[in-house]
Amino acid sequence: MLKYVIIPFIGAFIGYITNLIAVKMLFVPRKKINIFGIAVQGLFPKRKEELAHAVGEVVEREFLNSGDINRVFREANLDNKISELVENSFSNLKFNINIPIVGDISFLLRNRLRGFLREFLVSNSPIISQQLSSMVDENLKIKELVTEKIINLESEKLEELILNVAGKELRYITYFGGIIGFVVGVFQVIVLIL
Repeated sequence: MLKYVIIPFIGAFIGYITNLIAVKMLFVPRKKINIFGIAVQGLFPKRKEELAHAVGEVVEREFLNSGDINRVFREANLDNKISELVENSFSNLKFNINIPIVGDISFLLRNRLRGFLREFLVSNSPIISQQLSSMVDENLKIKELVTEKIINLESEKLEELILNVAGKELRYITYFGGIIGFVVGVFQVIVLIL
């Protein structure tokens, strides 16, 4: 009778352990090792470059591309930003120009220069926005940037990142292996009894 009780628990243990090993083998071994002449390496370390290219492609295609960034430039109120930038720059600017007879004219020059720069930059803000957009289009390669970042990521950091995102689900997979093992053990007991 005891063996009929033990069989489902042995099945649960085996199912749990096999799924635990399977989940761990997503990440380890980090370096390729040979076991009885068979090369073994964790899935993510082995396929890191392929994963990096795939993630880079998806990020660029689905989430963020130069068109999205260009839209930010177009929708940004550059006139206000430029005026604010000019004001902040000139409030920190200190210079004195003393001319005999006239006196200190730095205040007048500073205000005239501030007004000229603000007017010039604000009137040219559409051109500035277009130039910034062109620079983004030409220089920002999101796919390549994401791919490079993932490839250069330490294997431990990649594992930590994946576990932060999917750790709970991976634990459930492990527990589910135990549940399935238990159910299979119950069926085995039923078959043995019949």
